[in-house]
Amino acid sequence: MIVTLTWPEMQLATNVGMLRQLSALQKMRPDRYDKGANGLGPFEKHILGAQSELAVAKLLNVFWSGTIGEIDKPDLIGRDGERLQVRSRSRGDGELILHPADLDTDKFFLVCATGPQTFNVAGWLFAADGKRQEYWRENAPWPAFFIPASLCHPVI
Repeated sequence: MIVTLTWPEMQLATNVGMLRQLSALQKMRPDRYDKGANGLGPFEKHILGAQSELAVAKLLNVFWSGTIGEIDKPDLIGRDGERLQVRSRSRGDGELILHPADLDTDKFFLVCATGPQTFNVAGWLFAADGKRQEYWRENAPWPAFFIPASLCHPVI
């Protein structure tokens, strides 16, 4: 499902992303995963993440708080109170990446950037459903579960 953010929405999410990286630097919090393997620097990664969160919130018609420095909270809260997490990729053919520490009951959305303002919300999966040995990769820059987008549930 393609979501287009307005330029004011892009500006808001970009500011949140920059503030998140500044918060991480201030708190001397290292990058837990990725380490630049996807070609994005830390500021770009936080900006893309914030933009992707806003795209999912817009699609689902739920509030996006754009929190900064509260990394243990979910990215969004669904209308029925469920914890929603957003994983973003900078290219359209990305996979949903899950980590062993991800809560099994959280619903994870895969969002792929497709243009300057457009984002493909490719689907979602409960973490428990994606943490299968067949998706585990040790040969990645950070070992994790890599689930093909085609296995995610469509967003209706």
